[in-house]
Order: sequence, then structure tokens, then C-alpha cells
Amino acid sequence: MSTATRWVAAAVGAALLFAAWVGSELDDPDPARPAALAHAAPAAPTPAARAIAPLSADPQPPKPREPAAFERWMTQQSSLRGVVLDGAWDVAADGRLHPTLALRRRFDQLLSLLGEASLEEITGYIAYDVEALAGPVAAQRVLEVWQRYLRLQRHPFQAQPDMRDRHSWMPALAERQQVRRQILGDEIAAAFFAEEEAQLQALLQGTPPAASPMPTTRIDRASLSPQALARMREEDAAWADWLRRLADARREWAALQTDAGLSAAQRIEAIERYLGPRFSGSERPRVRAQLKLPPGA
Repeated sequence: MSTATRWVAAAVGAALLFAAWVGSELDDPDPARPAALAHAAPAAPTPAARAIAPLSADPQPPKPREPAAFERWMTQQSSLRGVVLDGAWDVAADGRLHPTLALRRRFDQLLSLLGEASLEEITGYIAYDVEALAGPVAAQRVLEVWQRYLRLQRHPFQAQPDMRDRHSWMPALAERQQVRRQILGDEIAAAFFAEEEAQLQALLQGTPPAASPMPTTRIDRASLSPQALARMREEDAAWADWLRRLADARREWAALQTDAGLSAAQRIEAIERYLGPRFSGSERPRVRAQLKLPPGA
């Protein structure tokens, strides 16, 4: 198996397992609970944020931060501090939503904050940020996709892939394809997962997988304000740089995992040496999560 093929196997296999970690971190244990978007949350400052009902199941949850305070905490104190978020909201000023892989990337990165922040806070921030960018109609549409994406993360999949046994991958992929389309709908499921599914299909069929392009957005940029356009350009540049460095790290980690001369501890030590000079302190928790490094690594 070539190095490129090993990297795709590791990356796609990790993506198949992502929902297991997120599902265990979600505050709401009931995957069938509908999105409660019609009840106001008193602390939220915008119409779209007021559409979010508390999702925490804790008996005495801490008071959630308001979206503006959450944004300050996220950019200054969280594991994402100093980082431009991956992906994009993919909404136009008139409220039109264009679901692409970039939207899923944004969702996934915000979900990486679970454990540091509550699901309610993350959801409130999404409403607040999208409304500031493109208005309340756009925010409501993004929230509808977000709630469906959370349902997908909570879904109890029966077929679990064993990364040592390629025969287990196809049943796991087939189940996920079906559930993704049931929960997200065909258009969103294809936008979020078509590339990943095609890579795994090609790998299983012995076809060299295609290189992953940078996710693009179909937003009409002419409709954006100068401030929003400048912000989107910054996000594009930061995303390209992050994607390049993350791809390099994935290839390095995949190569280390196939080195029979290294123990598990030596592999962890080697990948930490690799990550040190290439990722800032705020980025390292993100890249460790993306590489699915063992807890405590």
C-alpha cells in the first residue's frame, strides 16, 4: 500500500469514527429530540439566537455565556484562540444557503469545543455569527442544518469499522450513507460527505484516490459588505494554510503508524516532535483531534 493510500485510509477511517466522539460529548442524550427553535432564550441578543432553546441535560448547568461573550472567550481563551475558523457559513445576504463541505468543516471545528463549552453556547454563537454576516433568515437556515447534523452525530450506528479489517469498512460506509441521507437530505449529505465516501469507495476498489481540493463556497460575494468580504478572504487564506499543514501532518502520522520498528509510545513521541514547530499552542489541540491521537498524547 502506497504512502498516499495509507494516508487516505487513515483520514477516511478517522472520519468514519468522528461521530462516536462527538456523540459522547453532546449535552442532549436523546437523539430523537426535535430542534427547539421556537422558544426564546432570554440571554440571546439577536432574533436568530433567541430561537435557540437550552439543550443541556445537566440538572444544574452553569449559566451559558451570551454569544458575544462566548466569541470573546473562544478567540482569546479557548483551544481555538488566535485561530480563524475552518470552512465558511455558505450563506448569501438574501438568506440563501449553499451547503458545501466548507459548512461541515465549520460545524466540526465548533464541535471540537465540546468539553470546554456547552452545546447551547455553541449553538447560540452560530445563530449570532451567521445573523451578523447575512441576516436572520440565513441564520435560521444554518441552524436547521446544524440541528440535523447534531442528530446525525448522535445516531447509534450498528456497523462499526475496524481499521485493521478492510472488510468491515463497506458495511459501515453503507449504513452511514443511508442514515446521512435520511437525516440530512440528499443535497446536504452529498455536499458534506460525497468526497469522503468517494475516497473510501476508490480505496476499497483498489483505485488511487484523487487529491482533495480546497472546499469552495458558492456565496455571491458581490452581495457582501466590504467588511464581510475582507473577513471571508482572511478565512480563505487561513483555511488554505491550515489544510496544507494538516495534510502534511496526516501523512506523517500515517507513515509513523505503519513503521513496525516503533512502539506506540515512540510513535506518539515522534508525532509530537513533528507537530511542535509546525503548529502553535492553540492549534495543537485541534490537530491532535483531527489526527485522532490517543487521549493524553
